[in-house]
Amino acid sequence: MSARLRAFAVVAVVAVSTLGEGGATAGSALATHVLLAVAVAAAAFVFSPGTHVPAREPAAAWLAFAVLAAVSASLAPYAYAAWLVLIEILAFSSVVWLASGDPGALRRQLVPGVAILAFLHGCVAVAQRVSGNSRPPSTFLNPNHLAAWLAAAAVFLLAGLFGRDVPSRTARVRDGVAVVPALAGVFVTGSRGALLGLAAGAVALAALTLPVLSGRARRRLLAAVAAIVLIGVLGVMFRFRSDDDPYRFYRTRIWRASLGAAIGAPWLGVGPGQFAAAAPNLNFALPEAPLNYERGFTTPHSDVLRAVGEFGFPAGVAVLAAVLFLALGVARRRLELSDVERAATAALAALLAQALVDDLSSRPAIMILAAAFSGLLVARRSEHPPVPAPGGPRQAARLRAGHREHVDAVIERQHGDLELAVPGMAAGNEIGARNELAVGDHHTGCGPGEQLAPVDADADGPAPVVRTESCG
Repeated sequence: MSARLRAFAVVAVVAVSTLGEGGATAGSALATHVLLAVAVAAAAFVFSPGTHVPAREPAAAWLAFAVLAAVSASLAPYAYAAWLVLIEILAFSSVVWLASGDPGALRRQLVPGVAILAFLHGCVAVAQRVSGNSRPPSTFLNPNHLAAWLAAAAVFLLAGLFGRDVPSRTARVRDGVAVVPALAGVFVTGSRGALLGLAAGAVALAALTLPVLSGRARRRLLAAVAAIVLIGVLGVMFRFRSDDDPYRFYRTRIWRASLGAAIGAPWLGVGPGQFAAAAPNLNFALPEAPLNYERGFTTPHSDVLRAVGEFGFPAGVAVLAAVLFLALGVARRRLELSDVERAATAALAALLAQALVDDLSSRPAIMILAAAFSGLLVARRSEHPPVPAPGGPRQAARLRAGHREHVDAVIERQHGDLELAVPGMAAGNEIGARNELAVGDHHTGCGPGEQLAPVDADADGPAPVVRTESCG
């Protein structure tokens, strides 16, 4: 599967998942999963594999979690609910695998894709607020989940505006324009969890980006970070000034009750997707309400508590290990990260922070976005790079064009010493030199005294460097 096509599939899945209650409706989930299944099947069985694979440590930790989740699901009393959760785990894993296959191409396509989606959802949220909805959700149903998605997108796009890899003027304007409605959408939701996420993402962005910026750029970045955190604070203040919510601290009691479910089933939890059925037995009285048990809850409102409550403490440890391995990998490469990788790290920090106090994993759109970011960060070059298969006339034309480019590069770099390697150049005949280099091994580009190393045109990173070695 070509790098561009694989990257396009990831961006398409991210976009489709934001529709229909953030991917939670039957139609949206079906469209997302069908699109994802087609992309995975094409990448695995039809086209050649990608140049990169997920890093071993986080992949092994996540696999351990998936196995424990499957064991817990096999014992769950409501099998269909457990099956749906396993499908979402598989979807997350598939997006990570697709995203990690060709990170270079994904970096080029994910940024404009997220910018367009953030702009649209931010504008819809503002329009809903103007229309009278006090807490607009756009297409996410839950305003907290919309705010989480927009906060991560805003941090992701903001990083590109202050990175060391200077984008084009068009890209800079595009990302800057998209950040404004995204932050406006966070403001009108008044989400406290999103405020926490914005603060965490901003701190991560500053920690990763400040060391590589000039003094002036550092001041601009710090001002931008302070501005986005202030926007979140003002949104929360405006919400609670205009909305008299008697249960604004109700969530802390839910956390206490949810911890009881985890303690009651420490090894395998209550089962994937089973918390809603277990919640009535965890409910608590509210003396200030007209009825003691008037209000109920169906989620623990914290993904940390969901991990240990539904899957058990061993599975929770496996998830934590996957996150730590990912963070360690980023820390080791912090000075080598591209702007997009730093942006993805900051966006993941925003989502992880809000996941401490919210149930973001119940919204597929958020998990798909997090999977795309994670795939970028866990990608490592494969130890067994794929060998391109013949692809017909168009592929042959590309190979011939690439061969000619390599010949030109060798002649330009070794112009001074080419008299010794190629007789045609000794006589001052550059055309003869090119012919001498081109008539060697047709497939490897090996001419008299020179061999051209293969170059992957879709690989990520800087422009490939032509290396020569003796043909032997």
